Amino acid sequence: MIKTYRGKLILLIILALAMVQIGSSVATLQVMRSLSQEQAVQSIKVGGRILDEVLRQKELQYRSAMGVLSADFGFKSAVATQDVPTLRSTLENHALRIDADLALLINTEGQLQLSAPEISTSNTPTEILLVDKSPFTFDKA
Repeated sequence: MIKTYRGKLILLIILALAMVQIGSSVATLQVMRSLSQEQAVQSIKVGGRILDEVLRQKELQYRSAMGVLSADFGFKSAVATQDVPTLRSTLENHALRIDADLALLINTEGQLQLSAPEISTSNTPTEILLVDKSPFTFDKA
């Protein structure tokens, strides 16, 4: 044990400095944690906004492509005559043009008429949801 007054005073000063250092370290770590959490939340929000914009742009692209396809006289006559090879070829070409993995021809009752590429019966959509009078989301049970 320290016996001199000077030694005790030095020990007391060192302990006081250590306590101040520990206190400021804890406070700094808490602030850093809080700031990093805020930054992570902001990054997620920005990512969400970017994703929403990308999805909106894709939707506009698909709507535009659907408009072009539905205005195509050859496609209309192929639908009227049920010319399956022409329909499949047209769907495949339009899917490639808009970089879509799948193109579907669906009748007014929401039943799948044709797909490009062809999908098996087990993968056909069982339900088409209408959102703002537009078909969306397939339920693959």
